[in-house]
Amino acid sequence: MSDFMNTGLIILLLLAGTALGFEIPYIAKKIAFYKYRKKNLVFTSDPRFSAPLIKIGLSVLNGTVWSLSVLFAENYWSAILISFLFTTAVLVAVIDIQIRIIPNELVMVMIALGIVFQTVQFSFMAILTSLLCMAAMVILFTAVAGFIGMDKVGAGDVKLAGAMGLALGYPSIVTALIVMSAVFLVYSVGGLMLRKLTLKSMLPFAPFMMSGMVFALAYMIKG
Repeated sequence: MSDFMNTGLIILLLLAGTALGFEIPYIAKKIAFYKYRKKNLVFTSDPRFSAPLIKIGLSVLNGTVWSLSVLFAENYWSAILISFLFTTAVLVAVIDIQIRIIPNELVMVMIALGIVFQTVQFSFMAILTSLLCMAAMVILFTAVAGFIGMDKVGAGDVKLAGAMGLALGYPSIVTALIVMSAVFLVYSVGGLMLRKLTLKSMLPFAPFMMSGMVFALAYMIKG
């Protein structure tokens, strides 16, 4: 493909990613409203999540990742799939921070994207390894939940962990776990030192999981 077409795709993904990033708070609010309505609860939107600075930040971040994926991914299909996996991860994190729920619908989207991504990026046989990673993540998080309590690690976290394992495969899932643990440790220690958190504080865990996933995706395509 010519440099002109390559530049055109970069610009196209930059514009599309930027526009979609700007809408992430709105999409998150709609999904949160839908999940609350299913539980017969009243959802009250937090205006902080729709603040202009948040929208602009997500817009710039999403647009940058979408455009850079073209430069580093092995092919254009991988670039597009990585872009959507990134946006899905951000959306999951935003929703979990806002309402402490990980939507099953987004987990299924991540699984579907992961299957296609593993096939395009590696091969159809890579899905077998990814399925093993998925099973290992489910077992790991279920064991953690059993140890510290399902009220601290919910079923949504377990399902999201499985989707992560499938989307990333081996060895990228190991990278994601290391980064996830490091981010969680830094945030927790910092919060305790600043007295913003206590040992009994309940934290949404999806943002930490998704930070690991995003880093693993970036490291994968850059490598």
